[in-house]
Amino acid sequence: MKPKSIIAILSVILLSACGPDTPASPTTDVNALYTAAAETFVAQLTQTAEALTPTPEANAIETPIPSSPTPEITTTPLRLTTPLCDDAAWVDDITIPDKYDQLAPGQEFIKTWEVKNTGTCTWSLDYKLVYGGYKDPLGGKPTKIGIEVPPGAIAQVSITLVAPRQKGEYLSAWRLSNANGFPFGDFLYVIIIIR
Repeated sequence: MKPKSIIAILSVILLSACGPDTPASPTTDVNALYTAAAETFVAQLTQTAEALTPTPEANAIETPIPSSPTPEITTTPLRLTTPLCDDAAWVDDITIPDKYDQLAPGQEFIKTWEVKNTGTCTWSLDYKLVYGGYKDPLGGKPTKIGIEVPPGAIAQVSITLVAPRQKGEYLSAWRLSNANGFPFGDFLYVIIIIR
């Protein structure tokens, strides 16, 4: 190798070694970045909470809070003060009293309730008894009440049901529904026992 070539190579090596220090750009760890952001956010929330927390005054005097008597719990059902257009209240069971046990398995029967129109609208011929969605429908189908019932009047409404074939106690709940299909008023129950 020629001396000039060696000097040129050494010069390049020396110049590159003496060049400006540029740090290598670090690789970013995304999870570390998320963790740092979350810690910053929590710290800011803590500072905000501390700033909003009232500090007790130096001369504040504690005043005892008088104890109030335990409220009395009543079992009176909650009723709206504004009358509803469609509303109904159960009055009496006309046929098939609760826990009736004189039906044969598979026997068809008619359940009749006495109800009062406690709403402000007259029930039309298109109002129905519909399944209330509780327990067993006992084979019943939506049934038109077939009469007009003005507000304040009491009427009897009926539905045809079928006793189950298996032994046991059965409960079925029904309600009145208006001409638009919206159920309203008290649930009307029938409870039978098949022996």
